Amino acid sequence: MTRTRLPNRRPNQTTTLVFGSHRFAVTIGFCTSGGLGEVFASGAKSGCDLDYLLDDACVALSLLLQHGVAPVALAASMGRTGDGHTPASVIGALADHLVEVAAESGRPCPENGGCVRSEVGAGIAYPLATQSAPRTPVAALAEGDGR
Repeated sequence: MTRTRLPNRRPNQTTTLVFGSHRFAVTIGFCTSGGLGEVFASGAKSGCDLDYLLDDACVALSLLLQHGVAPVALAASMGRTGDGHTPASVIGALADHLVEVAAESGRPCPENGGCVRSEVGAGIAYPLATQSAPRTPVAALAEGDGR
């Protein structure tokens, strides 16, 4: 999948996310197509492990959105606590938050996955030029040609 570069100026929305005893400011940037394109989170003490973890998680989530992965697919891939619904980490809470913001804002997410013009298969958007879904890293490992 080809990454869609976001314009320098783009619409965004800042909301609050509470996970555990922490409160985070989450800013979501939108693509010109209207889909979600990036996420930033702050609220952890600057320089602490959680601050670095959030920065890296937001980069990864943003790149996945820009490559056409639907927020619902991201959220479905995250770990859950024993109840099967509560996110096991702040990263899962961010993914759930992306789905909620997409639904509340009316932005097209599950249908087009974000910034990529696409067809949808199994909750993940693939570019129109792709004939079939790419192999996942898990599939590559199962077939013996992974790491």
